[in-house]
Amino acid sequence: LHDKRIPAPADMIYFGGGYPENFAGQLSKNRLMIEQIQSYHAQGIHIYGECGGFMYLCNSLIDAEQQTHSMVGIFPFKTLMNQRLRSLGYRQVTLQKKCLLGPKGAILHGHEFHYSKIETELLSQSSGEIALLYKLDNNSHEGYSVGSAIGSYVHLHFGNDSNVITHMYNQLG
Repeated sequence: LHDKRIPAPADMIYFGGGYPENFAGQLSKNRLMIEQIQSYHAQGIHIYGECGGFMYLCNSLIDAEQQTHSMVGIFPFKTLMNQRLRSLGYRQVTLQKKCLLGPKGAILHGHEFHYSKIETELLSQSSGEIALLYKLDNNSHEGYSVGSAIGSYVHLHFGNDSNVITHMYNQLG
């Protein structure tokens, strides 16, 4: 909310879950941080955002009062807050392509808990390559990549399989 820079050097930036809707105005106004994140992405630095972190990395966030706040803009989505829970449960994730998290076909585990949804209407206007990364055990698809960035509503449990951390480390090295 208040930092202007990401500590350097950074091999990867991780944005965990949280409640960006509660601080959307402050996040949106911190243009120096947004510009630095965009610059790191343009340089190919790995960026991983899950749930609230993913929402922050999208184009905009529309809060419960229907106010629109600009966010980082790596993912060409709007996130919209709902009054009711949108998704809750444990998830088994199968990677649909090789990425920072593992090889194609790797099975990861995590959970979802969120009140927002994404609108993909801006997807067709995206100038960058965007890929769908996850197939979930409930037959839905989730997780996106744009260049060196990965974003998803799923909170992955890295402790479930140490190969994920090993794969990430090898990709960063």
